[in-house]
Amino acid sequence: MPTPESASAGGHSRGSDLSGSSESGRTNPRQTGGTSGGGARLVMALVGVAAALLALQGISHYSALIAPVFFALNMVIIVHPLHNWLVRRFGWPRWAAAVASLLAVLIALFAFFYSIGWAIFALIQALPQYSSDFETMWNDGLTWLEQFGVTTEGMVQNLQDNVGNVVSFSTEWLVGIASNLSGLAAMLAIIVTVLFFLSVDSMTISRRVRVILGQNPTTARALLNFAAGVRRYWVVTTVFGLIVAVMDLGYLAILGIPLAGVWAVLAFVSNYIPNVGFVIGVIPPTLMGLLAGGWMDALLVVVGFSVINMVMQSFVQPKFTGDAIGVTPTISFLSVLLWAAVLGPLGALLALPATLLVKAILVDPNPQVRFVNALIAATPEDGLPTERAHEARAARSWLNRWITGSGGFKRLGKRPVASDTGSSQAVTSTAGPTTTSEASDFPQENAGTSDIDHGGPRD
Repeated sequence: MPTPESASAGGHSRGSDLSGSSESGRTNPRQTGGTSGGGARLVMALVGVAAALLALQGISHYSALIAPVFFALNMVIIVHPLHNWLVRRFGWPRWAAAVASLLAVLIALFAFFYSIGWAIFALIQALPQYSSDFETMWNDGLTWLEQFGVTTEGMVQNLQDNVGNVVSFSTEWLVGIASNLSGLAAMLAIIVTVLFFLSVDSMTISRRVRVILGQNPTTARALLNFAAGVRRYWVVTTVFGLIVAVMDLGYLAILGIPLAGVWAVLAFVSNYIPNVGFVIGVIPPTLMGLLAGGWMDALLVVVGFSVINMVMQSFVQPKFTGDAIGVTPTISFLSVLLWAAVLGPLGALLALPATLLVKAILVDPNPQVRFVNALIAATPEDGLPTERAHEARAARSWLNRWITGSGGFKRLGKRPVASDTGSSQAVTSTAGPTTTSEASDFPQENAGTSDIDHGGPRD
């Protein structure tokens, strides 16, 4: 008869056997987890790339609609502080403020496209006058090459036979652009129509943002930062683009370069294209200087434009506004290539706002991938969701706060908003230097039922 001790020992032995068998049958995660986890991550990465390519293909297919709609959205974002200021400062009804904001956008668009049209027609009228100058310059260049023993008789003869067609081809190309007004008219019609409906929607945007903040505060703050970043980018680019264009106009007038006003307009428009815009803006006036005054004038144009742009963009602009784009030059350049290919010519102007929107949707609301901000931000600190980073950006960009509404409208009667410490720690800027106060045109999470406009009438 088994004693209690032996039964206990037997039970313990059987328990040990079961435990041992269980341990032996258990899978070691270190042995299999690495392979399966790596394979799963690879599959997810491939699926993500395929989905991105499919999405870009769809956007490209409907680019004639998506590009003007997104452009109109940018314009409404830019003018939204004016809407709030009219309501708060002068007590305007929201519908009247919306109408005034819409008129401001339409006037700006008219001036922008009118200046471009004027420049194109001025070129069409002026280019034929320089056909003989171009042929003379070409022959002088061939003579100079012959001094170094360069003999390309067959190619030279072929080019000489067609050199007179170069200017006429350029003129015909410009005439083709001017005559293709149907596509431009359709694009403008879409922009104006979408602007109208977005202006109507802007009258209730405060309540909509308040609801989103209550349901999904992280995504809401990311979108608010996107709006502040887009506004900053367009305003800063426009202000300093005008300054550079005026300086270029004066410099070209001093040199006596023909069509100085046309090249100033080109410099202003190309300023909206990051990185490559300067190259686009400097080549035509350089060629005109070469035709009108020779190599020395062309060299002076290149040197003068380079000095003006370097001083303004590398020294003056950062002192007043910090970094208006908020991403590295590489990301900026790749954005231009990508969105120009996807959205067409208008995509070159919308490259940075489009990249900021993708970043606000995919990166900023997701804590697991928010580290990407530190890789693509203009400075690594701008990618960190810390109060110190926000304060550092605000300290070096006081004019940036003024023109984007966080400082200027406060001086015009806007009462300060209590900052939400949690939002500063939870949000990574969508466009670099974004502070809590920059989003103060919209409600914070702790705003409760207070009016978004801080003194204006309720929606």
